[in-house]
Amino acid sequence: MTPDDPLTHEIIEQFEALALRIETVLGPSDLKFTMELRFRLEQAAKTLSLQLRGGDDHEVAGAVTDLVNVFFPDETPIPDTWWGTELGRIAALSVGHPGADAVSHSVAAAMLGVSRPRVTTLVGEGKLAEHPGGGVAVDSIQQRLTQHPRA
Repeated sequence: MTPDDPLTHEIIEQFEALALRIETVLGPSDLKFTMELRFRLEQAAKTLSLQLRGGDDHEVAGAVTDLVNVFFPDETPIPDTWWGTELGRIAALSVGHPGADAVSHSVAAAMLGVSRPRVTTLVGEGKLAEHPGGGVAVDSIQQRLTQHPRA
């Protein structure tokens, strides 16, 4: 994987945003630390990209969970647009939506890369399952992604 790889590039961009926040707190006086931090984050991004592309299911799920927790800490909502990224698509297939058994039709649409009306149609046709508590069952989204990469 090279930084030209979209997944590696995406992870590096996210890590650089985190590094910039840290540098803001540290100030310009600790240049050696920030250079080392950026180097190590780039190496980690390359390693994580390899795991996400070629690891076993458990390894991929662990890497996805770690990255989602770093990029969207605590209760930070995951933007719908994120599901259209390389990492978002891998996350949807691997772990679904972290911490949620069901998602809204708009989030389901983003995860599947289709329109919200298409999700409504898929639910109506029984191709996606409604969750008893409302919304779309995440496991049915994962199953759909496995069977039909583009819903």
